Amino acid sequence: MTALRRRRNLVLIYALAALAAARPVRAQDGKPEIDLWPLFYYDTTEDKTSSVTEVLWPFFEAREDAEWKQTFVRPFWNHRIEKGKEFDDQEILWPFGRVTKRGTTTNTHFFPFHFKTEEVKGKDKEVDDIFFPFVFKRRKKGKDYTAIFPFYGHMTERFGRDEIIFVLWPIYTWQRTGEVTATTILWPFIGFSDYPGGGGFKFWPFFGLSEKKGHFKKAFALWPLYNYRWAKLKQGGEYESAVMPLVAAHERSPAGEADAVIWPFFQHKEDYKKKTTNDWFPWPIAGRGRGPGYKKDVLLPFFSSTKIGDSKDDVIAWPIAWFSERKNADSEYKSARVFPFWFDVKEEWHKDQSKETYFQLWPFFHTSKKRNGVERTDSLSPIWLKENGGWDRNWAPFFWIFQTGKDKNGVKYVRLRHRLYRDESGEDYRLLQLKPFFRFWRRGDRSELALFSFLRFHGKKKEKE
Repeated sequence: MTALRRRRNLVLIYALAALAAARPVRAQDGKPEIDLWPLFYYDTTEDKTSSVTEVLWPFFEAREDAEWKQTFVRPFWNHRIEKGKEFDDQEILWPFGRVTKRGTTTNTHFFPFHFKTEEVKGKDKEVDDIFFPFVFKRRKKGKDYTAIFPFYGHMTERFGRDEIIFVLWPIYTWQRTGEVTATTILWPFIGFSDYPGGGGFKFWPFFGLSEKKGHFKKAFALWPLYNYRWAKLKQGGEYESAVMPLVAAHERSPAGEADAVIWPFFQHKEDYKKKTTNDWFPWPIAGRGRGPGYKKDVLLPFFSSTKIGDSKDDVIAWPIAWFSERKNADSEYKSARVFPFWFDVKEEWHKDQSKETYFQLWPFFHTSKKRNGVERTDSLSPIWLKENGGWDRNWAPFFWIFQTGKDKNGVKYVRLRHRLYRDESGEDYRLLQLKPFFRFWRRGDRSELALFSFLRFHGKKKEKE
């Protein structure tokens, strides 16, 4: 027998032994029914309400419990259903694609090209569909249209306008908002606007004027060298601004006043309602603000400090270090970050005295504690991103190395590469495993020790007489 044949037979014998060891056992024992991890792993509860299936982990995974049904084909796709909540969510090539259904509304997007919203209202179905930037489609009772950009389109209730028509854009565009209409020829160069009591004209960038006597006036000349606006406000008073970039600017209204020299670099602003002042010399490098309950000092990149009431934000060696604090009647929030190494977040809710914390010292570890009692620590993670639902579902398992924590059932765990090494303990439960060498399991009065996946020793505590 050749050495190659001997090795092949040994592999075959070991595979057969592993398959024998993976025979189904009673799920109520708390042991997996089939364990050939990472090739295949399956476990379920006795009542079949919860189950876990893993194939070539972390690529394929399916989970189900009383609250969620989840399927993962990492890193390409995952599907989640929240039972009893009419919530259905799919992520495709996260973070680009997503399909989310809440009740009768379904939102679909694949950034930056496709955005779609479907809503069922009784027997009717409304659809708003965009294949950016070429197709804009809407199916809504009495308002159906399809616009093909830049050839032709007649759209309603889009981009903040009641109605938009374009033909061979930028050659011709017409739009309406209320009683105001605007026509543009060879956008943005020639334009006309019309509305009750006024109108306007522009020949960009040389000159433009739009005016309604006694209501408002807008004008520009040699844009952007000069811009002017005036308006009579509904709440009383007038608003006026004039801007000449890199020369000067002035703005006034009942709410405040602002002046600038070599705009926007040197500014002085006053807020009459808040009774605050802000000065920049120059913006955004050096600034100062003062007022009741308000203080701001900026000297970038060295530091920035802003305090408003009980909230404050501090930055040191911008953009390296940030420190924030927020307080209100319901909660308190504090965060500190030295990018990308250190991140510390604490949040507390007054009503139930609950807390959530997150701390990261990259690349060594990051740890979190949730309001529901769930705890988690990831060690030696090569990624510095803070915990994120989409990241955790699609990419994080590829980078899991060493984890400790506590799940929502109160079970504490220590894991190396997910299931390679596991140490779990809970109320009347213990699991210790190092694949493929040994596994010790105990629940209640039953226990089992398995060596090399095929030598099994069972035990049961004797009841006291």
